[in-house]
Amino acid sequence: MEDIIREAQSSLPTETSLVAPSVILCPMRSSGIDYEKYLTELLQKHNPDHVVSIERPCRARDNLYHNMRGLDITQYTAPLDWFFLEAAKRSIRTVGVGDGGNEIGMLNLLPYIEKHVPNGPVLASAVGCDYLISAGCVCLKFHQISFDLHLTHGSCRVSNWGGYAIAAALYALHRDRSGQDDQSILVDVHLEKKIVQFMTEKYGIVDGPLAKVVPFIDGLPFDPDHLQLISQLEAAAKSH
Repeated sequence: MEDIIREAQSSLPTETSLVAPSVILCPMRSSGIDYEKYLTELLQKHNPDHVVSIERPCRARDNLYHNMRGLDITQYTAPLDWFFLEAAKRSIRTVGVGDGGNEIGMLNLLPYIEKHVPNGPVLASAVGCDYLISAGCVCLKFHQISFDLHLTHGSCRVSNWGGYAIAAALYALHRDRSGQDDQSILVDVHLEKKIVQFMTEKYGIVDGPLAKVVPFIDGLPFDPDHLQLISQLEAAAKSH
């Protein structure tokens, strides 16, 4: 996976930064690694003040990890939700972004997931967070900044949109506090499109809802659907 990330980065213009200089990958369960020791060392080494998760499956109340079909995917899922459990003990703030109910942080919406999400009682997240962004119709309240974007896709759920909203909120917050217009904080819509196309064409990445090799995210084509959302968020952030 690290090779894929590096190749994707090298295919982009030299002035573009796709990933941080240090890429940390967590080994799969099949490696036999002592996860608690490994993740504890990572947390101690980097000593973050926030831990953020976007679209990351976590344990359910049966202590197994499930996909949106309710199937057990534990053996394929590194227990990164442990970061959130440990962060709570260390008073580290946690932010979770999810769109279905099985993701880190979605415990905050447990009654709604159990009642309204197919397979909800089985897959419902057992890990909460301090700040939850349930993305689809993006509604983000970040300190004194709020964005509400209602598109025409109804029940569509896309965690990426929550990530885009965080970037937009951070841009507006940074500009207001520093007086600097650092647009590198915003999502580069053209870069996002290139990444999706590259991963699809080079590695045959499959869109989950459609189960097809197409440049879609959560069943929606990047252009115009995701492009429109990113553009609206950028406009909202700049007009704040």
